[in-house]
Amino acid sequence: MLSLLLVALTTLLSTALAGQDFRGQIQPNAELGHLLNLGPNTRVLLHAIPPESPNVAADDAGSASTDNKESSDLATFGQRRDRSTLVAVDGSFIFRDLAQGAYTLEIVSRTHSFEQYRIDILDPALGKAPQIRIFTPGTSLVSILSANPIFHPLILHSTKRIDYFTEAAPLTIGSLIGMGGPMMILGLVGMGMVFLMPKLTATLDPDAQKELAESQKRIQKRFAAVQSGDVSSLLSNDDQAKKNQERGKAAR
Repeated sequence: MLSLLLVALTTLLSTALAGQDFRGQIQPNAELGHLLNLGPNTRVLLHAIPPESPNVAADDAGSASTDNKESSDLATFGQRRDRSTLVAVDGSFIFRDLAQGAYTLEIVSRTHSFEQYRIDILDPALGKAPQIRIFTPGTSLVSILSANPIFHPLILHSTKRIDYFTEAAPLTIGSLIGMGGPMMILGLVGMGMVFLMPKLTATLDPDAQKELAESQKRIQKRFAAVQSGDVSSLLSNDDQAKKNQERGKAAR
């Protein structure tokens, strides 16, 4: 009889001291057509949230040592409480014997994005399931405690598919002009003038054609003078052009 009581007490004590299991399941949706698309290395990370420590009054001389001690304590706390596991082929995962406290849950996948959650593991003696709430990065972990909890086990759906490749834009005239910039536009205008000028000059009368040919010759001489640096010939050509214009007006 005594041995049975000892066994019962040992069982109750181990149950009270044991942690709580946490389960989750990833299910397909519009973004995740099939669970095989997740890949074999999809992981679930649990980051332990350090408990709030009371404010300790300290003088300025001991503040540096206090900060170093707190940072080392937080690092040790994270190394001792953080957990990770792989997602099974059917999309399920489980964390066994989680200690009482608060955690953030994150799905690490190369192909899909998921929402993050805050997990609160309560005292096993209360017999309550873990409390789950959606957590948005950048918001307060305390403020989300007012949100309604999600049922356990956790059901997750992908929020977005990660695309590493972008579709190339179609090749159009507008895209060609955009790639070439102003030089492409000037080149197209020059090619158009080459094809259109002979047709335009053919419709002119002989006097207009003769005047156009003379103006083209003057322009070519000016270009040659500019390239050679002969400014005097450039000025003389301008004076000669003015005189020819005045003679033409007087003859008319």
